[in-house]
Amino acid sequence: MDNGYDIDREMMIDFIDESMESLAVIPGYFVNLESNPNDLGILESVFRPIHSLKGNAAYFGLLKLKALAHELESLLDLLRKGRLTVTKAIIDALLAGVDEIIEILDRTRIEGNESLNEASYRKALDRVLKILETTSSAAAITTNTQDLWQTGFAILEKVTNAPILTGSDERERLLELSQILSALSKKQPEGAAAATPSPKEQDINADHPIEGLRALAGNLGEKLAENERAGRIRTHLAALSQAALSDETRQLVNQASEEFDLFFNTIGFDPMLTQSLLEAADQLAEQQSWHKPSETPATETTPAPAEAAPPGVQEPPLAAPAREAKPEVAITQPPPAEAATIPEPTPPVEVEAAAEKTNAEAERRESKEAARSMRVSEEAIDAFLEFVGELIAVDEMFRYIHAELVNSNAGIQITSSLLRVINTFTKLSDDLQRSIMEIRKVSAKGMLQKTQRIVRDVASVQDKQINAVVSGLNTRIDRSLIETLEAPLVHMVRNAADHGIEPPEIRRSNGKPESGEIEVAMHEENDMVVLSVRDDGKGLDLEAIRQKAVNNGIIGEDDQVTNELLVNFIFSSGFSTAKQVTEISGRGVGMDAVKKGVEQAGGTIEVDTEPGKGSRFTIKLPSSVGTQILESFVVKVGGERFIVPMERISGSFRPDTACLSRLPNGNVCVKRKEDILPILSLSGLYRGDFQSLANGILVTIESRISPFALLVDTIIGLQKVVLRAIPWIFTKKFVGAAVMGDGRVSMIVDLNALEDYLIDQELSELQGSKTGNAG
Repeated sequence: MDNGYDIDREMMIDFIDESMESLAVIPGYFVNLESNPNDLGILESVFRPIHSLKGNAAYFGLLKLKALAHELESLLDLLRKGRLTVTKAIIDALLAGVDEIIEILDRTRIEGNESLNEASYRKALDRVLKILETTSSAAAITTNTQDLWQTGFAILEKVTNAPILTGSDERERLLELSQILSALSKKQPEGAAAATPSPKEQDINADHPIEGLRALAGNLGEKLAENERAGRIRTHLAALSQAALSDETRQLVNQASEEFDLFFNTIGFDPMLTQSLLEAADQLAEQQSWHKPSETPATETTPAPAEAAPPGVQEPPLAAPAREAKPEVAITQPPPAEAATIPEPTPPVEVEAAAEKTNAEAERRESKEAARSMRVSEEAIDAFLEFVGELIAVDEMFRYIHAELVNSNAGIQITSSLLRVINTFTKLSDDLQRSIMEIRKVSAKGMLQKTQRIVRDVASVQDKQINAVVSGLNTRIDRSLIETLEAPLVHMVRNAADHGIEPPEIRRSNGKPESGEIEVAMHEENDMVVLSVRDDGKGLDLEAIRQKAVNNGIIGEDDQVTNELLVNFIFSSGFSTAKQVTEISGRGVGMDAVKKGVEQAGGTIEVDTEPGKGSRFTIKLPSSVGTQILESFVVKVGGERFIVPMERISGSFRPDTACLSRLPNGNVCVKRKEDILPILSLSGLYRGDFQSLANGILVTIESRISPFALLVDTIIGLQKVVLRAIPWIFTKKFVGAAVMGDGRVSMIVDLNALEDYLIDQELSELQGSKTGNAG
């Protein structure tokens, strides 16, 4: 980036990351603003990050981005001041502008300097400019005070002379009002002149830096040579920096100085630079933290006539530091000696005010210190988390050594002391793990609020009425889960809005409210992140899914298939029941990718649907990623230890032979409460004798289709383990391995793979039944 500044790329990356985080929630604010156009709080929440972005972009040479942010800020300012009302066209323009800014930031992060699609950028900018130009034309009448008075009198005269008011008391009151306003209008020019001095009356040299900036940015500045003009601007900014009382005010001045130097060195005095100066002057004029101009008693000095302010002109509130002058000598009697040695007491009110100011500044400093933060690379955090994972393994080794000492009849004193040390070590490593996992967490607010924008866009295209409800905005999740969940969330919300929610006329005919509802919710539950998308639409068309499965040869026309299995078909590649392809979505298209992404992250996806009532899609993911530390059952099967992750275990029991049944296909199932559970061992579906089952233990596993039971010989106990990937293992039974306390390796069972195996077996039996009937 060649802009005359040696800008550290890391600083720009930090700026881009911070900007992307602040912009992520803005589309959701815009959607809310459309529904609540009078909510000034929403406007302020949007205005601040856009204003901050505009001010910082120029420093990094992102001038196109700065220009777009400036126009967005202007549009938002008109909304804040009530000169514009919120409309769909304005929200569309604001959304398109923020989308373009995010795109520019994203590309710039990759390429290292400002990068954009010129056609897309121009389109987004023109949408905003068109609204601003229309507003400017409509409001032109208010720019001239005299024109405004004349227009007002014309309207008043027209109303006064209306035939319906002839001879009425109301007409007499209007005539009196007209006379009063006429008298006021004659006094207006003098008052206006007193309040707003013309640029020609302003001294642009040094006395009034803020007004000087305005003059130098305008016509008076254009009469100067560029270098002289730039020098005077720098002089004014330097004076303002000296006069600033607070860090915030001084920061505004320094920011204006940096932005001026950047623009002047790159593009010179063009409309963008002059506009930037005017904005800086406006911001600084609003500040109250300035040194007051020194007051000189009239008895000591008399100002020279040339330094006096013009008649009728109010002095600006801020003057530059006083220049050295030679005051006229005034002959006065010297004060008494006592008066020279006795200082006047400070009024108590001023003392209290000074104390309050000092306390307030101290509180601000403490608040600032408390809010300080550091940016740490994700790679560094992941490396630290790996070390924490090693501590978990060491903890298990310590416990194994303790157990060996107890078994060898070592002294109770040494074993007790060792156990206390181990427990302390365990607590510290657990605390360390929780702390580092908290560091990795980010707010899910931006991702969740994005769904409101998606619903709005789909509803607008399809003329539907859809209300998006989002809960769990305060949920913080691991940064990598944002990437894992974002694509499935977008896909499911689009599906719900496009194919789930019916058009208003159909909903009305079915006795539903014309406006549909899509609810997106997120929360944490037992070390799991749970994300759900619910709609009150028509639900999945199970008959259409069945017919599609028949047409694809998955099942036969007469096969008896459960609704759970039918729902599972939507996760098959290329499976869609949409009658026509839309640009938005097709119910089921891409759901195979959704399922695959979720399961690769160690999660599950479940579907509940009711025809005519709606559907709910629920994704569950482990809250810890990267180095996965799992709460697990350690079990023994055939003399070997295996690890079963806890997140899907709902219980365990020793079966009674009276609860066992053998199906016609030879498979054995067990009745547990109200459920009939298929029994699965690590080698496949169980078809052995009942007595062997009665000697074992069944572990109940939750599933998106239906729960099943996993057969093990014994349960050793609960234990934390660190998942270690083993790429050279090709079997689908295991997701990885863990190092146990004795140093040996145990395999971690892949429950998703076992669930897929059950589904495949059921479909294979259906296919076999179909082939047998055909034979």
